[in-house]
Amino acid sequence: MKRNLSLLIAVLALVGLAVAAAAMPQTAYFCQDDFNLIFGEHGNALAANSELIADGRLLQWNENKLVGWFSLDAVASQAAQVTATTWTMTFDSGTFSIHSTKSGGTVYWQGTISNLTITGFVDQAARYSATTYTRPSYETEPTEFIAVGGATLARTGGTWTDPQLSLPWMGSYNWNYDGDTPEESDNLYGNLQAKLTVPEPAGFAAILSGLVGLAGLIGRKRR
Repeated sequence: MKRNLSLLIAVLALVGLAVAAAAMPQTAYFCQDDFNLIFGEHGNALAANSELIADGRLLQWNENKLVGWFSLDAVASQAAQVTATTWTMTFDSGTFSIHSTKSGGTVYWQGTISNLTITGFVDQAARYSATTYTRPSYETEPTEFIAVGGATLARTGGTWTDPQLSLPWMGSYNWNYDGDTPEESDNLYGNLQAKLTVPEPAGFAAILSGLVGLAGLIGRKRR
């Protein structure tokens, strides 16, 4: 009986850890925030070493309420791949963080960006319909994106313990250049929206596995 009681206490302790672990809201939202693309070479937004910088508010998905502030800085080591109809640029290094204030404050989550991939049309007048991307009920603008993408992010620190976050989609719009034409520019400015989620957490899965194992052990002991 005492052995079974000890095992039961251990199970309850693991449940407590699972509940108490600090985590991001299961789904969050970039709220029409700013980005800057610094060209890898003059007049070429798709050149190698182009750098994407973005920051802004992170909101709860089901409620128009601030979760924190995010910042993103990523670099593409290779030039974009271009087909007859589309271009695709992969930002293969960079950092992402979520913090409590616009200027910093408490770091909730920080991590690395390894595969932020963005796609757009060669025809600069073509657009993606924003209505095909699931957004919070309180958000209806814009109706079109100029380019769309997604990413996986791996944790390196912060008070939130989620080992990974992902951007299932990210859309940009309201593009402006610092020159008269893209070919005469060094910077691209605009706005973006994105959906941020927590993939199946490996740590939580391990906890659940431990619960199942201990529960089975208790059952065997009782028999």
